[in-house]
Amino acid sequence: MSIQYKDYYQILGVSRTASEKEIKSAFRKLARQYHPDVNPAHTEKFKDINEAYEVLSDKDKRKRYDSLGADWRHGGDFKPPPGFDGFSQGVNMQDLGAMFSGGSGMGGFSDFFDIMFGQGFGAQQAGYPPRGTQARQQGNSQQASRQQATAPEQILPLTLEDVAKGVEKSIHLQQSGRSVNVKVPKGVKDGAKIRLRGEGPGGSDLFLRVQFQAHPKFQVDGLNLKATMDIPVADMALGGTVSIQTLSGRFEVTLPAGSQSGKTIRLKGQGLPANNDGSPGDLLLTLQAAIPKTLSQQEKELYERLKALSHSVD
Repeated sequence: MSIQYKDYYQILGVSRTASEKEIKSAFRKLARQYHPDVNPAHTEKFKDINEAYEVLSDKDKRKRYDSLGADWRHGGDFKPPPGFDGFSQGVNMQDLGAMFSGGSGMGGFSDFFDIMFGQGFGAQQAGYPPRGTQARQQGNSQQASRQQATAPEQILPLTLEDVAKGVEKSIHLQQSGRSVNVKVPKGVKDGAKIRLRGEGPGGSDLFLRVQFQAHPKFQVDGLNLKATMDIPVADMALGGTVSIQTLSGRFEVTLPAGSQSGKTIRLKGQGLPANNDGSPGDLLLTLQAAIPKTLSQQEKELYERLKALSHSVD
């Protein structure tokens, strides 16, 4: 098997000096023309168009591709440019094709793309990728994860309140400029991906990657939440009931007399919900004595009496 060189500029019909705007414009025009829903006879052409755009729209991939040179073609000795660390010698492309005879093709892209940006140059510093049947088996088992890994992503910021209750948000898609409504289930995890079918370049999928926003009160620890709660000294000494705000609303907490600063109390079920209807996390509250910075005359007198009383006990 030989590896076919892909002239991505020719596929999109643009010059090698084309701007990002020109590349995007050419891609959109061709994607509409050759989309399988419009032109099912040109599925392979549509794949080539998407592959070309995947490379030329990404600055790093385009730089890597351009390092091959404008006149390089299959059959010549390939002298790896800087960054192709996997090989230190020139490699004949027919030999290289044999090495990749079981190539998996990075989520439906060509073997050429796979070598350039997948498990080829620069991805394995020592040795070649797996060959033959073993490589095909690995390719089949890993294809779905590779497709997701290379699919375009957009950050979906969520507050902890959104995560606790679930939410429907209107999202502006950076790829298409459209706005869509997205239902986010309660208990979604930080880093989870939500698939939007057909919302990526040329009708491909787009993934929204969940990113928890920093909260002014709570820190996330798995499904548990952690917080520090300022408690008046009198309440810590005498005990009593204090009201706190949780993600689900106000919650009454009973403190025992003699509560110490630094003590942590656990509120069962007041953390983040599980996304599979399992047990929710807990809220871990660390008590902290709230020392007043300024005192009224009456408060000052009371503290003086308390001080004198504590000294007399000693």
